[in-house]
Amino acid sequence: MAKLSWPKSWRAYACWLGCFFLMFNSWGLVIGYGTFSSYYLGYPLKGRDQLQLNLIGSTQSGLVLLFSGPVGRLLDAGHFRWVIGTGCFLVPLGMFMLSIAVPIGVNVQGNYLYIWLTQGLVTGLGMACFFVTSSQVVSTWFIDQKGLAIGVVACGASVVLVGGTIYPIMTKYLITAMGFNNAVRLVATVVTTTCIFSLIFARPNPEHCHPETKEWMKLKTWIDMEAFKDRAFCWFMAAVAFLCFGYYAVLFNLEEWAAKQGFGIREGNNLSPPFPKDAIQTFWLLSILNASSTIGRLLMAACSDR
Repeated sequence: MAKLSWPKSWRAYACWLGCFFLMFNSWGLVIGYGTFSSYYLGYPLKGRDQLQLNLIGSTQSGLVLLFSGPVGRLLDAGHFRWVIGTGCFLVPLGMFMLSIAVPIGVNVQGNYLYIWLTQGLVTGLGMACFFVTSSQVVSTWFIDQKGLAIGVVACGASVVLVGGTIYPIMTKYLITAMGFNNAVRLVATVVTTTCIFSLIFARPNPEHCHPETKEWMKLKTWIDMEAFKDRAFCWFMAAVAFLCFGYYAVLFNLEEWAAKQGFGIREGNNLSPPFPKDAIQTFWLLSILNASSTIGRLLMAACSDR
C-alpha cells in the first residue's frame, strides 16, 4: 500500500480549520436548534404548536439542502469568495437580528414571524453557502486523505466542544446568566469571529482547476441530467433522502419529548412531572446525541481513504 502524503503548506491546515468553522456555523447551528426551540416553547412562543417551532429549524435545514446544488456549481466555477462572503454576511446578520426580534422578558409574548424570518430564513440562506463549501474547498488540499479531511470538517457539526455540542450548552448557560437577548448576541459574536477566520483562510488549493463556465442560463449548467441515468447514484440519493427524513425530527424535538416523558427537566415546561434537584437537564441530551456521532464521522471517513 502506497504511503499517504500530507500537504506541506501551512495554508492547507489553515484552510482545514476554516472549513471546519464553516461546518460549525452551518449544521452546527442547525442541529443545535433544539435548545432554541425548547426556550421558545417555554417562554416567548409559549402555547404555539410544536410544528410551528419545527418550521424554523426545518427552514434552516431545508434551505441548506435546497441550495447545495447551485452553491456547488458556483464553487466549481471558482466563485468561492462570493459564496463564503455571502454566508459570512447572512449568518451573523440573522443571529444578531434574532436578538432584537425576541422581546426582553420571560413573560412577554414574542412574534413568531420575526423569529422565523431572522433565525429560519436569513440564517438558513447563509448556512446554505457554508455546507457544500466546507467539504469541497478542503478536498482540494488533501488529495490522499480526502475522506479523513472531510470527516474532520464534518465533526464541526457534532464533535465535543464544537457545533452541535457547544452551541446548545453555551446557549443554555448564557440564557440563564444574562437573558436570551444578550446570550444570542454573544453566540452571534462567536459566529462572526469564526466566519471572519473562514473568509480569510478557507480558500482552495491554487493548483486546483476551476473550469470556466460561459453558459450560465442553460439548464445543463446547473443540472447534470446524465447523472440520473446512473442507477447506483439514484438509489444512493434516495437512501440519503430517507435518512434525512427521520434525522432532524429527533434533533428538533428531543428536549421537549424528554421533558414530557419524564426523562429530564426543562425550564418553562409545566407539563413535566416533579423531578429531584439533580435531574438531568434536557439540553444535555441534545449535546450527548450530537457528540456521539463523532465516532462514525471520523472512523468511517478514515476507512474511506484505504
